[in-house]
Amino acid sequence: MASTEPETQLEAQASVPPVTAPAELLADATFSASLAISFGTQDNYEAFRSRVRTDDKLISLGSAKLSDWWLVKFFDGARGNGELAYKMLEKTMQWRIEYKWDSLATEDFTADELTGKLYYHNFAKDGTPVLIWRIARHKADPKLVEHTVRFIVYTMVKGIRDGTVASRLTLLVDRLGSTNDNVEGIAFFRSLTSVLQTHFPEMLQRIIIFPTNWLLWTVWKVVKPFLDMTVVEKVSLVGPKEYKQTLQDAIALEFLSQRYGGNSIDWTDKGAVAATLPDDEEEDDGSTEEGAVAKMHERDSAVSVSAVSLQGLSLQEKKDGEIKKVPKSSTWGVGGFRKMSSFKKDFFQSKEK
Repeated sequence: MASTEPETQLEAQASVPPVTAPAELLADATFSASLAISFGTQDNYEAFRSRVRTDDKLISLGSAKLSDWWLVKFFDGARGNGELAYKMLEKTMQWRIEYKWDSLATEDFTADELTGKLYYHNFAKDGTPVLIWRIARHKADPKLVEHTVRFIVYTMVKGIRDGTVASRLTLLVDRLGSTNDNVEGIAFFRSLTSVLQTHFPEMLQRIIIFPTNWLLWTVWKVVKPFLDMTVVEKVSLVGPKEYKQTLQDAIALEFLSQRYGGNSIDWTDKGAVAATLPDDEEEDDGSTEEGAVAKMHERDSAVSVSAVSLQGLSLQEKKDGEIKKVPKSSTWGVGGFRKMSSFKKDFFQSKEK
């Protein structure tokens, strides 16, 4: 039987756009696509726009490179409040200097792109481009957190500059086949969410994370407090029995990868179809609950973050000498927040009760 896998990594890479953007795309000001405001009034937006174009402080920070497209994004992100939009934009312009934003377009992320772990694939029913993050193809490394975040930023910026992203995007976080070695720790999620919600306002149409398991819900409860509610409302965590239907509701079958039950051939799979998960089982990494929590705690031991109390999180409890499963609805509710130092303690105390 002929293999459906790419013969070589370079062969798979053949369908990927060049790493280096054309010179005319290096400055955001050349991105000329028009974008209408979604919040506030046109008069207030014009006042904000005029201020940005004439303000000496913003000009000194490089605002002349910004296209009106970005101004609309920040105005909408501030829900039509011009003063707030100004402050948000000022913060981002300062960040861009420190982040070396202008060098993103010429940096070489070939090694990351060759993995096929992050790429655009067709469009959702609402017209937003679909960006897929394949976790099983990513090797988590605490030492490379900022590099990984920068690669994601690079991919989003490239999509904006080449016109793939006209306004917003749909993000699929695909956990199929992933293990603990593929999953980043809390430091990564804090860094990424901070960058996206602060410096890419109104960019995400929806985020679909699938398939879920108990550890993912734990991480979600840790990360959720750091997110703006406008971002939280766009996140859907979907179980192994429901994720294909959820994806098919968002993306037409002709544009949905065969991997997810659609008819589109994904260049990173060359038509390979993922194995269907058993209906009565939830995809997991095979690790014990204690081991997974300990590993996550160890990975982030140097990071000062808040974590959820895992009181009652145990998926099993003893009753009359037997072990029975606790309904997910009673274990996945948001609990009180505590320091990461008491993360494992709470978990194992709940296991002993």
